[in-house]
This record gives sequence, structure tokens and C-alpha cells, in this order.
Amino acid sequence: MSDMDKIVEVYISRETAQLETTSFNIPLLMVTLPDAGGNPAVITQRTFVFTDLKGVEDKFGPGSVAAAMTRPLLSGQNRPPQFVIGVKNTAETYIEALNKVQEENNSWYILMSDSKVSANILLLAAWIQAQRKMYAASTADADVLFPTGDQDIGSRLKDMAYDRTFWLYHAQAETEHPECAWVGSQIIEVPGSNTWAFKQASGITRSEERRVGKEC
Repeated sequence: MSDMDKIVEVYISRETAQLETTSFNIPLLMVTLPDAGGNPAVITQRTFVFTDLKGVEDKFGPGSVAAAMTRPLLSGQNRPPQFVIGVKNTAETYIEALNKVQEENNSWYILMSDSKVSANILLLAAWIQAQRKMYAASTADADVLFPTGDQDIGSRLKDMAYDRTFWLYHAQAETEHPECAWVGSQIIEVPGSNTWAFKQASGITRSEERRVGKEC
């Protein structure tokens, strides 16, 4: 046998899982289903895909949190062609429910949650940091405007160096969900083709906060 017969061709390839481009257009709204008769809601389906507000209102009700988050998401001239609503019950943590949501439907890219509680924001930010996804949050905690320490949610997120979470302040964040309006108006843009800075959120009341104190 000649030396040439011993040559082995070796091909090395480095394949990295890629999100489909269309996935960048799909937001996820995470909502908590209300208790039924004092017991956690029974959930047989974790995710629902919608294209308009009517479908959400028919499924969850016009006065539901799901509808309240959908309205600003679709309030601008630009809007996502479809979006996912994921559900949890009150007996679950957001992380427990989100893991189940992801198992059922992993097509979405940007997460928004009905909870504006700092502890939940931190948990969701930690979870999303390990994913190829983003998380948009909002808070009504005025401490983020004029932080005097490092315990406000903005400072804590910065200290953790979470680069897959972005957030904003709004005095009515609990009810108006301004992050949904921001995401809804920008998510359809081709990634890298625009900046999200200085964009006005449609359908959200103006929130003005000023520091009150003595002048020296």
C-alpha cells in the first residue's frame, strides 16, 4: 500500500444555531391567568399566536391584561405581523412558566411581561441572558430616575451587566405597558437597519417626573 492510500480527508465545520430572520419579528407577551374560585387556573395550552387585538379580546377578554399589553403593541403605524401570548398561573414562578412556554413555542424573540415587580424583572433578565433572545421591561419605581444607591432596578440590572435586557420608566407602567408600544413600533425593522433611540411610543400617556427639593 502506498503512502497516498493512507491519506484521510478531514472536513471541519463550525455550525452555530441561527435564529431565522422572521423570528426577530415575533414578540412574546407573558401574562398571568387569574385564579378560578380561589384555585390556580388550569392551563392546558401555554402559548397562543395572534395577529390582531380582536383575537386577544375574544380569547382573554377586553379587560384582560393580555388585551392591555396588546393595545400598545399594535398602536403604531408599524406593528408586528404576529405575536405570541404565553400564560402562567398564580402558583408558578415566571421562570417555571416561561420554560414551559419555550418548550411549546420558541419562535419568539423579545419577551415582555405583565409583572413590573423588580424581583421578577431580575429573574427574567437572568433567564433571558442565557438565551439568544431579548427582554423589554418597564418600571414605575421613581428611584430609577434619581438613584441614591445601588438597589433600584436600573442600577441592579447595570451592575449585573445584562446586555440582553432593556428597560424604561413610566409612572403608569403597571397599566399602560409602555415597553410594548416601543417594541411593537420597532420590531418589524430589519435588525441593524435602524436605531430604537428617541422613538415616541404611540398610545401611551406622557409621563413627566421632576425632582422636588430645595434649591441651594
